Amino acid sequence: VFGTLTYDTPDQWVTIDFYESPAPDASGYGEAAHYLDSFDLYVGTSGTEAFVAPVATPTAGMFLCALTRNHSEFSNSLEFINTPLGQDVEVAVGEDGTGDPQTTLTFDSVTTPGATTIEEAQSCAGPPMGFTFGGTECWELETTAVYTGSITVCFSYDESEIVGPELALVLLHYDTGLNAWVDITSSLDAVGNIICGEITTLSPFRVATSDTPTGVIDHPATPSRLALHQNVPNPFNPATTISFDVPAGGADVTLVVYDVRGHLISTLLREHREAGLWSVQWDGTDDFGQYVASGTYFYQLQAGGIAETGRMVLLK
Repeated sequence: VFGTLTYDTPDQWVTIDFYESPAPDASGYGEAAHYLDSFDLYVGTSGTEAFVAPVATPTAGMFLCALTRNHSEFSNSLEFINTPLGQDVEVAVGEDGTGDPQTTLTFDSVTTPGATTIEEAQSCAGPPMGFTFGGTECWELETTAVYTGSITVCFSYDESEIVGPELALVLLHYDTGLNAWVDITSSLDAVGNIICGEITTLSPFRVATSDTPTGVIDHPATPSRLALHQNVPNPFNPATTISFDVPAGGADVTLVVYDVRGHLISTLLREHREAGLWSVQWDGTDDFGQYVASGTYFYQLQAGGIAETGRMVLLK
């Protein structure tokens, strides 16, 4: 576990003791506190020192006591660095005894290490038109790390809190620039109860149910370009939903499915669509109404001389 300690008195050795809640009393030692481990650290002149702690796994109830030559005091200035420098940095947060959902974030690139956390948001806007929230919580993800590129966020969810069919689940992200919820869903694992999405900024998230799994879905802004999204769920059985963006002005759109040999399996759409976020469902049948075999298939969106392709897996 990496971390940083902020201190007032430099140029001395400090012994750092780790405890679990309940918090210590005014003297720095709570009788019910559970001792975990300790180590010595020499603090320099900057006021902040990075360290590698001997504690294997930080918990929500962990705190530290910093003991100097003359005194000891309770400190909450410990920050665990769970988001290190690098490419494709994967960070797991949650499941710490507070009821937070298990969450995994994968950063494209972290340029400065930091701490990534999850907690229940203090306030949460209501669902947009076309979506229904299950349960009562929305979750705030924050990081002190500096990163570039996108972040893939995967949440675990509780089936008992789902309102509507599980295959209609979506992951919504509250875009503070638009002041609106945005559907960022990229994949849904209905067996493992994990839903994922891709974003570039962290702000509140919620799992919701789409009331309109086919046809146009409410969208907070006109898309800036033609874009094809990952089908949901993937892998799937028996059906999956493919979503795509049509920019201002609309476009003549073709959406088709191919097998791994490049043979045309099904033409899902061939018509003009106005600007917006659209979705089409494929039920795993070909153009003759026959169910296809399990395996990998490719779906391709074509419009205005542009083609984008996605990959999906049918499991039976």
